[in-house]
Amino acid sequence: MEYQNILANIEHLATQTGSNELKNIRPIIINYAKPETLNAEQDVINQLQKTEIHCGWITWPDKVERIEASGELSLDHTMAPLEGELLLKNGNSLRLNYRNGVWNWLEITITEPDTPSEANAIADTISFESREKGQPSLTYTRIWKDLPETGMTTTDAIFIGFTGGNA
Repeated sequence: MEYQNILANIEHLATQTGSNELKNIRPIIINYAKPETLNAEQDVINQLQKTEIHCGWITWPDKVERIEASGELSLDHTMAPLEGELLLKNGNSLRLNYRNGVWNWLEITITEPDTPSEANAIADTISFESREKGQPSLTYTRIWKDLPETGMTTTDAIFIGFTGGNA
């Protein structure tokens, strides 16, 4: 089934049920850049220094760092990060993680298609409360794909920023 038909069915169901959640589902084009592998701690630090960060979070060996809208990142750590999700100033999302002795660096682009027939997925927006009282929630674009083996399935959640809170 094409996403255009799926979206029409969702819109019909949203109208019948009055569901606000279903009304927020939209067509998207998601593109994963070719993943980069970084082998040395200094390579990760250098790459982060060159990256134009809008906001996000990074887990360091000794703490979790929240990067607010200023994009200011403290790189005075003695070790490279373990993982992180960042919204870049160009609107793309960056996923960084340390696995099996290397750092994986993946940039993800989400765009709105001109027509639903151009979509390669559908999406909605979800938020998760921060563990820290009064801090903004982490907000993600949840990706749904119609897979032959499972049907409509959540395949990913892409960090898109923070919402709410008292920060």
